[in-house]
Amino acid sequence: MMKYPGWIGTQGYITLLIVCLSACTSITPSSSPPATSWKDRQVSLSRIQHWQLNGKVGVQTTRELGSANVDWIQKYNQYTVSLFGPLGMVRFKLTGQANRVTLETADGKRYTANNPEQLLVEQWGFRLPISSLIYWIRGLPVSGMTYTKQLDTYNRLSELVQQGWRIQFLSYVNVGGIDLPNKIAITSSILKVKLIIYRWDITKPIIFVDTVYLSQQK
Repeated sequence: MMKYPGWIGTQGYITLLIVCLSACTSITPSSSPPATSWKDRQVSLSRIQHWQLNGKVGVQTTRELGSANVDWIQKYNQYTVSLFGPLGMVRFKLTGQANRVTLETADGKRYTANNPEQLLVEQWGFRLPISSLIYWIRGLPVSGMTYTKQLDTYNRLSELVQQGWRIQFLSYVNVGGIDLPNKIAITSSILKVKLIIYRWDITKPIIFVDTVYLSQQK
């Protein structure tokens, strides 16, 4: 029988971590962005290698649903994703780098694996594509893997189908002169995820100290 994490229950809160941003970068609605080709947009988005974001994530399975606030900190191949429940309590923190991922729960338990998907399957019995989200959250397909896409009027992804997932990019914001998604719906046959990003910050390098992260002060 498939196990479901406590943070997904109707009375529970998720504490996942995916990354919300901004502090010195202002976000404005992207109503009339300048025309950019899809190829040029991919190049620009691929250059974004570190960010902080915060927002809200909702997850629905075939049996249960839940939601939580989320913070996502990324620096190249290192990341920390934290989910928060009521009163800002951290319920779940996922920290990863190449070939090593650690999951820390609210009760202090720690679990490790080679990749986040393996870790989530082992602990909860379902797969959430964290490794792919590192691309999708920027409005990019996963590099080196087949996909089909639909673009909007401004050559931004409006829909992407990849690795058995359907990703809908419902809206964008302009962050430091580039359009980034701020509302994404991700769907598979057994799982639905909706991510709303309140703030992006792509301007300040991140310093990681073990599982602690700091914004580099100028």
